[in-house]
Amino acid sequence: MGSIAHVAHGYATLASELVTRWGDHADAVATKVKAGDYGADDAVNDLAKCAFIATEGGFLVVNEAVEAIAVCSGSHDEPYEVESQPYDSPLPGATLQLAGALTEGFGDAIPVSAVTIVPAPLDPGQTRFRLHVNASGRRAAIYRGVVHAADAAGATADINVKVQVA
Repeated sequence: MGSIAHVAHGYATLASELVTRWGDHADAVATKVKAGDYGADDAVNDLAKCAFIATEGGFLVVNEAVEAIAVCSGSHDEPYEVESQPYDSPLPGATLQLAGALTEGFGDAIPVSAVTIVPAPLDPGQTRFRLHVNASGRRAAIYRGVVHAADAAGATADINVKVQVA
């Protein structure tokens, strides 16, 4: 797929997703109104949902524009590596494992296979580690997850982690 076709496809997919989200919300409101169960609380909740969908839509349009620039500049195929801030395990020398995908608030996820914990396992007495993430193709956001730590004695701990993709 050429650069322009890739950009056009991205915008077409985004438009389809946004129309679906707005349509689903409108259908839900219409169903409540037709049933006669629509009150002031429903109106407030629907207004909040509209604000969320509009904000998310704006974010996604800007994200698509940034991706279009990357595609047209030829840099979209290059790996995009990011590193987390340092974290400390409460268990020195622990074995570390990501408990699942890193996720962000709009539904995007970075799979475990794209994340490396460095170092893992920790050296004896060591507590500090970072996440190295292949964030290629991911939208700009803060992705959150949990690293599971276990030591040789059987103690375990969960460490909340995050990675910022710009």
